[in-house]
Amino acid sequence: MLKIIIVDDESPIREWLEYVIAQKNDFQIIGSCRSAKDALDLARNNAPDVLITDIEMPGMTGLELIASVKEVNSTIKFVVLTNYADFSYAKEAIRLGTIEYLLKSSLKANDVLAVLMKIDEERKNAVIQERMDEWFTKKIAFDRESLFDYSKEEATNVLNYAGVPDHRVFQIFSMAENDLVKQIGNMRRATLETNLQYHYFQSQGYLYVIGQGKQKRELEEDITAVLHAYAAISQDRIGISKGGTNLDEFLNLVQQARCATLSGFFLPVKRMIRFHELSEGFNLNREKILSQYREMMFFLKEEKYGSLVDEVKQWYGMFSAFSSDDVDWGIEICRNLALSFEEKRFRENEKWEAKIGLFERLGTIDACQLTCEKILQQLIDTKEGRYSGRIEEALQYMHQHFDRDLSLVEVAGFLHITPEYFSRLFKEEVGSSFSTYLITHRLKKAEYLLRNTNLTVAEIAERVGYEQPSYFSRIYKKYRGITPLKTREYENKK
Repeated sequence: MLKIIIVDDESPIREWLEYVIAQKNDFQIIGSCRSAKDALDLARNNAPDVLITDIEMPGMTGLELIASVKEVNSTIKFVVLTNYADFSYAKEAIRLGTIEYLLKSSLKANDVLAVLMKIDEERKNAVIQERMDEWFTKKIAFDRESLFDYSKEEATNVLNYAGVPDHRVFQIFSMAENDLVKQIGNMRRATLETNLQYHYFQSQGYLYVIGQGKQKRELEEDITAVLHAYAAISQDRIGISKGGTNLDEFLNLVQQARCATLSGFFLPVKRMIRFHELSEGFNLNREKILSQYREMMFFLKEEKYGSLVDEVKQWYGMFSAFSSDDVDWGIEICRNLALSFEEKRFRENEKWEAKIGLFERLGTIDACQLTCEKILQQLIDTKEGRYSGRIEEALQYMHQHFDRDLSLVEVAGFLHITPEYFSRLFKEEVGSSFSTYLITHRLKKAEYLLRNTNLTVAEIAERVGYEQPSYFSRIYKKYRGITPLKTREYENKK
């Protein structure tokens, strides 16, 4: 809770600030004063985080108030409000440690809240850093955005500078950052009753711990004891690298620890995953996975939901065995499928707003599969009884005559309504234009013929309403993502 004192000799300003600040539950006004003297007394007897003050007030000015309050509490942050756009005031306010200098004449509610949120964020970060410094004295500072921006020699120099000795056995374990303060506190508790020597660092959303020892067996025993103790007080998933004896191996072992942590996506029941346990030499069949992925995307676009029920389950089952080289790629494509289903549901129901926290909800392969299956059932339920009588008639007519030249005007005439009205009604109910629906329906039929007959591409094109095979192939590639011949080729490889 950010505790705030307001001081201004103008009642309307004070009342407006109180109203604006009250909109945030994380902010608490502990006093609203009309004079600097009253504000000083309040600051002495309480512990505010922020003091918002006018500059020109009767008696003690705002700048004098700031100087006096800083003598009492040097950690308080100040926000100065004034009617005077005078650089000398700003210069003096900055010298006194004011966080912001704002003009009343152009002040907006969002400006006030933005300043206070900035102060609150800095305050929270300071508390976190203080606790971290209190709990750990062996943090390694890697300044670059990614560890892999360092060469082996540069990384070794940083480690040596931090006090990590070379030519000792070491092992790295990692976890995704969650509540960092809690994670570090739990790690400290877990190490208290062991002899493990360690350093730690953070990088790109992960907390890493380097365990060190004189002998490999002793180090492994210490790390096992620490991780079991940590697992007893935390639900975090931990990835563990192989052992190393030279700091030249550091970057490689970091990658191993990260990979092991990420692989928990495919192993949701495992809390501790050792890199050496991951399958080596058994790689995912990426070509087959991609082929079926594209097929499901086509069915989703075509709203052929019944065909997806078994495909989704079978497709996710293809990830049951994987190697360390597959982890990043596999996670991305598994999540992408679930995201595509989410996007389809969002288009079907614009009121759906559950996209916040999506990646947290897709933290495992089981969660991704469950998401797809739930949305698929919702889409099936929504589609039943979806169209009006006229549109049902139109669709039946299109399905019967798609194999020849068919126009919107012809179908509208069949329904005895104007083309303009039919076009608008079709788009509103079906969700796509007449031409797009006709194309996708034709391509669906074409795909079936490619997979299940020996007809030539030219013969298939004619059967689905295209006189020119070359034009058919271009349309197929545009909407399907692959050529007709590739579709048949993938089918023959199954």
